[in-house]
Amino acid sequence: MDYKYTSDVQKTANTLIKKAKARKNRSKQSLFMNAAVLGTYGWHICTPVILGLIIGHIMDKYIPFPPMSWTFNCVLLGFIIGIYNANKWANQTGHKDTVKARQKQIQKLNKGRQ
Repeated sequence: MDYKYTSDVQKTANTLIKKAKARKNRSKQSLFMNAAVLGTYGWHICTPVILGLIIGHIMDKYIPFPPMSWTFNCVLLGFIIGIYNANKWANQTGHKDTVKARQKQIQKLNKGRQ
């Protein structure tokens, strides 16, 4: 029998059990907190899109280029910038808090075992 294999399986099982207990003990987020997060995503994405729409419309008016629409291209660029901003914001705020919370939960579980 391969004891290293059973050791790896045991470690994986313990990790899964810890995650399940941590998920069960995690406090429920309120409706307002979720709405605030969604609103922030909306601002991060919609603002560059609207600015792209305005800038593209002005460019179509004063710098016409018939085979191409400045409005479409500026809206597309605004959408890409908005998605980048939202992703950057989510990584800066959510990830660190989640990692710290998980570390605290694992420490509590380890203290409870001893």
